[in-house]
Amino acid sequence: MKSQHLLCLLALALLLVACQPKPKAEEESESPQLYIRKNAHSQAAQADIDALRVAIAKMKQLDCTDPTSWYYQGAIHHIPDTINGRNVLCSNYQGKSNSLPGFSTCPHMKPDLEQFHFLTWHRLYIWYWERIVRHHSGKADFALPYWNYNDPDQRTLPEKYRLPASYAENPIYEMDRSRILLEGLPIQPSDSDGIVMNIDDKIVQICKQSMAAALDTVPLWEARDIHLFSVELEDGTHNVIHDYVGGAVDKQDLTPPIENRVYQVTADSVQGLMADVPSAGFDPIFFAHHANIDRLWMNWELDHPDKALTWEDFQKAGPWSYIFFLPDGTKVEYTSMQQVFDSIRAIDYTYDYLLNRPAVEAEIEVKPIAVGNELLRLNTNQPLIDPLDMIEFELPEAPANQSGYYSMEATFSFDRPHNTHIAVLLRSTAQPDSTALCEKHVVGVAGFFGASLHDHGGGSHDHHMPHSNKITKTIKYDITDELREVAAPGSRKYFAHFHLLGASKRPQIYLENVVIKFHSS
Repeated sequence: MKSQHLLCLLALALLLVACQPKPKAEEESESPQLYIRKNAHSQAAQADIDALRVAIAKMKQLDCTDPTSWYYQGAIHHIPDTINGRNVLCSNYQGKSNSLPGFSTCPHMKPDLEQFHFLTWHRLYIWYWERIVRHHSGKADFALPYWNYNDPDQRTLPEKYRLPASYAENPIYEMDRSRILLEGLPIQPSDSDGIVMNIDDKIVQICKQSMAAALDTVPLWEARDIHLFSVELEDGTHNVIHDYVGGAVDKQDLTPPIENRVYQVTADSVQGLMADVPSAGFDPIFFAHHANIDRLWMNWELDHPDKALTWEDFQKAGPWSYIFFLPDGTKVEYTSMQQVFDSIRAIDYTYDYLLNRPAVEAEIEVKPIAVGNELLRLNTNQPLIDPLDMIEFELPEAPANQSGYYSMEATFSFDRPHNTHIAVLLRSTAQPDSTALCEKHVVGVAGFFGASLHDHGGGSHDHHMPHSNKITKTIKYDITDELREVAAPGSRKYFAHFHLLGASKRPQIYLENVVIKFHSS
């Protein structure tokens, strides 16, 4: 067990720029200023969005080999391995042999603690990008707006990102998005199919709709440690928004096919920019989305200081490539994980509603991530078939109320990336009562955005990978409450249902295995 002051954690929100070392290439002359990231739907954020337009217009005019250009910055997140035909956006890049420093280094879909790089890499990526925008816009106090789609009243695309609907007049407009969002309509809570079950030959809806469930932050705030929080944030809210904005969820967006201007392809096999990892960073809304993901992380750690990411846990994630650029084009390459950790704890911004949050100076005991003891393993290797698939398992003993939690780790495989989401339900009977409160049975909704990524940057990440290459993804769910709530007294038998959402354009998906663990704290 380790202790640290909450004040150190509040560096996330209160600007302790000088409290941690930075990479040698970092600028030393910048004055310590606290930048305030504002809600993109608020009036206060409109000046920042206008500055964003100015900056991106300039970035798009720069040669794509300039590290501060629009194309280069988008390619840092990811870029297709090959471009279809002559690249009209960047004549210097036709395929991965033309990659430049930092290209294609975002981490997605990583296993176990290696997954922490999702949080840390994206925090630094948008932080350096924010500084480039500040420079090009000339707005000295520019801070990146965030899109708070977790609020049901703010699920429309912020207006200035869609109007005017012209590339010439609006540098942050993008046509390769959900047509529903471009029309000014909100994210539909019933999209991606309802969660249903066949009961007595009748299809009965048994749960809240998947978009509403995926954007609900209550399960995130109930995460028992930083690893579960990170996994649930990436696989749920993060992935689903990427797919939704890219037009890969709502049925109205699936026909006719959406063009992908980065791949330079219009076909059923490719979605809009945001729905595909190698093109996602080229849509300006990407950065408002990831500012919101970062906001959720900051807020969660402030609310759960005893569960915050520690150096002891982060170093277990192993190395990753972190290469970014300053506004003058200087390369910043992190040479150690310690540098990365120091930088994510020495950021110079906060979020509008956290600005006046009082600091609490007290000793906080930071708990290590609980070690999992494997209780059972089922090697299923079965294809998932609509509308619902089920496996049965029996625990060695009835769920205990002792300290700790139970997890289910389900490994899925498929032969190509896709935009299917999977809802997992846990029940004590094979034929449930359709009138029961269904929310308590849903252990998670997860998306597979980024499922083609396997290495540590610079490798093959193309959407169109050969079908002979099997992709696997393990999704981890906390099933403690569900085990205890649905079980009959003393029961050890359960039924896990795997429901496929968004059935269009997906490959055959296999459930490879299921592992149940108990994590003692």
